[in-house]
Order: sequence, then C-alpha cells, then structure tokens
Amino acid sequence: MYLSRYDFSKDVLEAGYGQVEKNFDYDAFLKRCASGDGVVNMHHTITFYIATEWERAVFNEKRANPYGLLSDWLGGKELDRDREQRAVESRYVDKLPETYEDFSSKFSFEKLDELTACVFQMLNEKPKEIVDWLFRLYASYYTRDWDPHYYTGLYSVLRLCMGDKIRDKVACRMALEQALRYFAEDIT
Repeated sequence: MYLSRYDFSKDVLEAGYGQVEKNFDYDAFLKRCASGDGVVNMHHTITFYIATEWERAVFNEKRANPYGLLSDWLGGKELDRDREQRAVESRYVDKLPETYEDFSSKFSFEKLDELTACVFQMLNEKPKEIVDWLFRLYASYYTRDWDPHYYTGLYSVLRLCMGDKIRDKVACRMALEQALRYFAEDIT
C-alpha cells in the first residue's frame, strides 16, 4: 500500500515491476535498504520487510511482489560502506545482560556500536528476551510526539533478522544499526 502512492498505470506492473528474479539477492538488497539514516532510509527497510512478508501471505499465492517498484524507489542508492564495515567488525566482548534492568542500565545512545553488537549477540542467544527488552526500553522513552517509525523500524528489522529470507549476518547488523540509530538520533 505504501508503494501504491505512486500514480502508475497497469502497464508498469506488466513491464516487470512486480516480478522477482529467481536469483533475487535478498541479502544484498537489505544491505542497500539499511544504508543511510533518517525516515526515508528507514522506510526502505520497513517496506522491504513488508514485501518479504507479502511473498508468504495466504492471500498472495500467485501474485508477483513489487520488488521492481521498491528497487526503482531506491534508485541509485549506494551501499553504506562505513556501516557495512562496522557490521563486519562488530563484536560484543562483555557478558550479556541477564535481566531487563541490567540491559537498560547498559543502554547508551553514546555507545551505539557496542549496543548494536550486544543486541545482535542476544538475538542469537536470547532472542525472546532481547525482543521484549528492546520494546520495553523504547516504551520508556515515550512522549506525546512519538514517532511510530521507532517501533515499525525495529519490528521490521527484528523480523528480517530472525526470519528465513536473510542469511547474511552483516546485512542484519546493518539494518539493526539503522533502526537503533534512527531511534537514538530522534530521542537525543
């Protein structure tokens, strides 16, 4: 629905915009979506998640997915090599938090690289806990001018990282950093 805001005719879809190549590289596409900061770049990732979910939707058995439209929307967006490098080098060396209180006390907007590494490690070892803790932590910062993209961005990234479409852990770390950074930059 988000992509339908474009005023396109039926022949656009017939021209291959709804087609997915058999060898579509989900990992590389997520890396591109997860490049950049701000709401538009966050929306690239959110919309990509929606498209991946659309593939398995019961109501979408024989319809093509709009990856062509999404790709067109990204245009010439380049891969963020700095974010990719941080994702490659990301390691969490401390002991993982045992409780929400421990996690929230370690949460720091000034140490986003460390936070991203911790969250990613926990996704591998304690996925239920970290998902719960992240949403609880986000809620603790709620104000009247709350941006719903905080939650939709985080949820989309977590689903992509925990799903079966994305195999490249670097792509997941990049998306996770994008979502956490979007939240942190708006809150501070």
